[in-house]
Formats: sequence, C-alpha cells, structure tokens
Amino acid sequence: MPTRPVVSLVTATRMQPERRRYLTELYASLSRQTLTTWQWILVIDCSSEPVPTAIIADPRVTTLRLFEPVGAGLARNLGLALAEADLVTAVDDDDMLPPDSLEVRVRALRALGVEWVAGRSADLFEDRVVTWECPTPTGHHAAGEVMRFWPDPAASIPLSHVTVLTTRQLAIAAGGYGPLPSGEDFIYVHRITTEAAGYMLPNVVYHYRQHLQQGTETPGHHQIRNLVRQLTWEQGHALASRRATHSNLV
Repeated sequence: MPTRPVVSLVTATRMQPERRRYLTELYASLSRQTLTTWQWILVIDCSSEPVPTAIIADPRVTTLRLFEPVGAGLARNLGLALAEADLVTAVDDDDMLPPDSLEVRVRALRALGVEWVAGRSADLFEDRVVTWECPTPTGHHAAGEVMRFWPDPAASIPLSHVTVLTTRQLAIAAGGYGPLPSGEDFIYVHRITTEAAGYMLPNVVYHYRQHLQQGTETPGHHQIRNLVRQLTWEQGHALASRRATHSNLV
C-alpha cells in the first residue's frame, strides 16, 4: 500500500516549452528532498504540451489537465482539492526547493504547534543565489500580525506565499487563492496569516528563479500591478483590523 504523503505541493503551469527545463529542474529538486513522502500536484492550465516522462512516471505526482484557462490562483485552488496530505504548500513551475525545505518546515510546524510556517526565499540567478530578507521578522506571529510589516502598497510584500506551509484545512477554510489575474498570492498570504498564528523561520526554504519569461515580466502584469497592490493591501489590512476588533470584543 502506498505511503500517505506528509505534504502536498501544488504547482500551476501553462507548460510553456521555453520553461520545460525549469520544470524538470524543479522535479529534480523535489527528488532531492530529505522528506520523501510528498505529493506533487501539477495543474496544467489549458495546454496540450506533454509532461516530461520522468515526472509523469513518478507515483508521487498527480496531474490535472484543464481544458479552459483559469489562471494561476484558481488552478492552485483546484490543486488543493486533490491534496492527499494534511499539510500543503505551493511551488511555481520555474523555481526550486533547497533539499531540506519540506522537512524543516514540517518539523517546525509540528514542534511549535502553529498552523502555518514560512521561511526565507532566495533569488536564484545563473551564477549566484541571493537571499531575500522579507519584512516579516523571524519568530512567532499572532493571527493578523503579519500585515503590520506591509506599511503601504508600494512597500515590499511581508512574505512570499511559496514559503508558507500550512494545514490543508486552514488553506481551504481561508478560501485559498484570490480571484485575481495577479496578486492572488498576496490574498492567500493575508487570509492564512490573519486566520491563524504562525512562525517565520530564519531558514531559506525556496529558490526563486530570476529570468525573462517570468509572469511578472509580461505587459499585462505591469498594466494592473499598482491597482492589484492597492486592492490586496487594503484587503489585508481590513482583514487584520476586523480580526483585532473581534478579538477585543470577545
């Protein structure tokens, strides 16, 4: 009988041929994880491109091929529905995970008794890796506290959604990713960190690849960037404010 996975990872991908190498390298980084009992859910957003043979042959990989484009946020939400593990996280199709990424987050979440754990990410260039010091400091954070570290829409986001490992129950109860063409990941972070207490680790748990084919480099993304930031910033602070008000009333 197959071993039940400890963590389910969700990836939304359009399977662009120019990013095929990145997807293969992502799978290689999953194969090097010190925690081996994972499920990788690959949600293919309206593409007929084949999945690399080595990936499709791994029994730990679950694929869902969509025949209408839905975008990254909704694709990830559909992936959450297929998650078999009690813990979930996300990884983009062009990035990579350090070998201890899953183990260090799972161990911390269990030991600390919190509902989410996040870590640092590092920018992955062709010739170097540079750690991104996100605004949220290392340590325990009460529900709603993370938004304190995003003072205005133009400032750096408080933490990256792909570093967050949480319970599947919380991810679904919080509503998953937002219904936006961009910034859906900001909404996910707001919902998770406002709903429950968590912990920020000092460890780098994610390698964010820097390249010219990124979704954030498209003309469409630049067109709506400021509007999305304003909307998601307001939503995050509104959620945190309502949380604080409710806590004071009970």
